[in-house]
Amino acid sequence: MAEVKRYYFEEGNTVRKIDAPLPSLEERRKEAKRNKEIQRRKTNRRKEMAMRRNKLNAIFFGVAILFASVFFASYVYMQTSIQDCNRSIASLEGEISDIKAKNMSMTNRINAEANLDNVKDAAVNRLGMNYATPDNIVYYNIDDSDFMSQYKDIP
Repeated sequence: MAEVKRYYFEEGNTVRKIDAPLPSLEERRKEAKRNKEIQRRKTNRRKEMAMRRNKLNAIFFGVAILFASVFFASYVYMQTSIQDCNRSIASLEGEISDIKAKNMSMTNRINAEANLDNVKDAAVNRLGMNYATPDNIVYYNIDDSDFMSQYKDIP
């Protein structure tokens, strides 16, 4: 079967112009095969790029999930340590209030037992102490300072 190598077309009502001849069947098949090969290479290249991107995305998401899990784990750890500290503070405050209550009760008991009349009677009668007379009192002038240094015993 012989192929027509020239095709004509009309351009209005003028003289016909010759179009470029069509390639032969073998040339068209070779061209189609070449185009298919080029297309196959392009798709393979795109698939390889997509696979690389997928690997990179998987690594990125893996690292992101790792960081997020470490962050949340440390957050939970800090929350539990804060709760433990609050519990220990509460127990220490309870101990302080118990100790203050014991101290107050002990102070009240000591004050109740230490009768000032008994102390005065023991000081005057048993120890032979007397009230101070004006001759026993020594007055000192303090210069405008808040304290006084004592270098010798007071007479």
